[in-house]
Amino acid sequence: MVNIKINGIEYAVEEGTTILEACRQNGIRIPTLCWLKDINAIGACRICVVEMTGARSLVASCVYPLSKFDEGKNILTHSPAVLQSRKMTLQLLLSDHNMDCLACSRNGSCELQELCKELGVDDTTFFEGEKNEYDIDYSSKHMFRDNNKCIHCRRCIAACDKLQGIGVIGANNRGFKTSIDCAFDLDLAETACVSCGQCITACPTGRYGQGMGRTCRSRKGSCCTDSTRSKSIARRGIRLSYGYTRRGQDGCGSSQTRLQCRI
Repeated sequence: MVNIKINGIEYAVEEGTTILEACRQNGIRIPTLCWLKDINAIGACRICVVEMTGARSLVASCVYPLSKFDEGKNILTHSPAVLQSRKMTLQLLLSDHNMDCLACSRNGSCELQELCKELGVDDTTFFEGEKNEYDIDYSSKHMFRDNNKCIHCRRCIAACDKLQGIGVIGANNRGFKTSIDCAFDLDLAETACVSCGQCITACPTGRYGQGMGRTCRSRKGSCCTDSTRSKSIARRGIRLSYGYTRRGQDGCGSSQTRLQCRI
C-alpha cells in the first residue's frame, strides 16, 4: 500500500494504482476527455492534470501509477494552477473546433460542452486563428463522420481496435494537420468497418452520428443528409412524411427508410 494525501486528506491505495483511479476510488472527481478505463489511458487531452508534491510540472493523473517513491506526497486536484491549465486546454481545443452547438446532435450531452460550462470557458475566441476544415463523410449508410468536431482524444481508435478488433481508424499526418481518419484518407464505406457503432458511443463530442443513410430531399431537389436538418425542418413547422424505397432506386442503393420533407 502507498500512503498519500489528496487535497490534504490521507489515503492508502494499492501500489500501481494511477492517481485518477485513486481519486475515483475515494469519491474525488477528476475530469477527463481521452480516458476510457482499460481501453484508452494515454494522457493525450491533459484535462486530468493534477498538482503533485515534488513534480516539476502538472501531472497527467490517468497515466501516473503511484509507487513507494510517492509515499506521503500531497496531490491537489483543483488548485488554481490546475484549474487554469484545464481551462486553457479547453480554449485551445475550441480554437480548432466547429462550435455550431445548436445544430449538433450531441448538444446537451457533449462532454466538451459540459466541461466548458463547468470551468467557465465563455471566451471561445481566446486562441482564435487558423482552423482545419474537413468535408463531412456521409459515405456510410449507418453513420456520418465530421472531423471538424474531432478533439483528437483517440477514444474511437481504441474502441475500434481493442473492443472490436477491426482497427480501421487511426491518426494521419502530424502536428496541427493531424486528423483521426482511416488509412490513406479513405471514406468509411471503403474500409472494413462493420457498422458496430462503438466509435459513436466512445466519442465525447458530435464527431460521429447515427442515421446518416437517411436523406432529406427538399422541394428544389437538393439533398441534405445531416440529421440536424430534419430537426430544424420540424421546428419550422414543415410537414414530414416517411416513405420506403427499394434497393437500387434513385441510384442510392439503400433499402432503409428515406426521410422526405414537403414544404
